[in-house]
Amino acid sequence: MNKILSCIIIAVFSTCFYNNALAQLKAGNKIAEAENAEISGKASKVTDRSASGGYLVSLSKTDDGLKFSSLPEANKLDICYASVTVGTISVSVNNQSAIKVNIHSSGALTGSFLNAIVNVAIPKGARLNILLDSTDIAVNIDRITVGVGDLGLPPDIWNLPPLKVAAGPYQADWKELSKLYIVPEWWRDAKFGAWAHWDPQSMPEQGDWYARGMYMQGNSQYNYHLSNF
Repeated sequence: MNKILSCIIIAVFSTCFYNNALAQLKAGNKIAEAENAEISGKASKVTDRSASGGYLVSLSKTDDGLKFSSLPEANKLDICYASVTVGTISVSVNNQSAIKVNIHSSGALTGSFLNAIVNVAIPKGARLNILLDSTDIAVNIDRITVGVGDLGLPPDIWNLPPLKVAAGPYQADWKELSKLYIVPEWWRDAKFGAWAHWDPQSMPEQGDWYARGMYMQGNSQYNYHLSNF
């Protein structure tokens, strides 16, 4: 039963990716798999059935990189990646000065992907390098997409439509506010929560339960409070 379910999931994923890839190709975009690029440094291929081509390329050390050649003229680049760290990677076109691309955590190094989208001028036939310098973080690359204008990518948490500025003052009405911004369908059912608070314990920055720990002799928060206050 589990094997049958796995086959169904893989088939659905493959169909969805094929339809998405077809739509992008019709729009004049080019998709290039990371495993088909020229690999440099100690970068290596990683098997991942969730990846669009079945593989990822792992960039983990300084000077690891990927080189894509013979690209069409484009003004936008998308890097589909997996990472468990937050930081940057470097991208250069035709060996020009590298630009930094922000990378967020997708939650896992395989099976979970985000899109990093940047505006960059790519001449016809250009050579594009994705590499790590000493300030960059480890990342697994699935594929890149280059094109002009909207790349037709599905939205994710870091790739949402822009919040448009209202023509006038916002109306104090939830329905009116909700019409001004769109989130992905999955967002409405996502089981995720976040909270933030500002109170006296935010000032010493010594962790939660500070108001309790500051009275407990021997506690690190108690010692910090005596030393500083």
